Amino acid sequence: MANEMNGAAVTATSLRDKCKGRGYAMDAAVSRRFTCTRYRPGYLMADVDAFIDRVEATLGLRPLHGSPVTPADVVAAQFRVVRLRRGYEMREVDEALDLYEERLRDKGWQ
Repeated sequence: MANEMNGAAVTATSLRDKCKGRGYAMDAAVSRRFTCTRYRPGYLMADVDAFIDRVEATLGLRPLHGSPVTPADVVAAQFRVVRLRRGYEMREVDEALDLYEERLRDKGWQ
């Protein structure tokens, strides 16, 4: 939520909260977040968030909007890389995608 006050944007969350990265719901018992990167390569946050939302919707962790994701879609997923802007730690995202692919296969998606 952003409000305009004297030309400056005011948000409901602090800058520290924004830097925590995106949580993902792979395992409800364990809360995980992707580490944010800056001034080094990382995946564009919006690309990763949109794709993981689709994967989690396919797994029934979120409402499904659009077509379901297959394990082949997870393997073929590519994200834009950022260097100066904040992004997600590439290794962590890749490891999470491996887990999502395995979970999709276990659920019978081809």
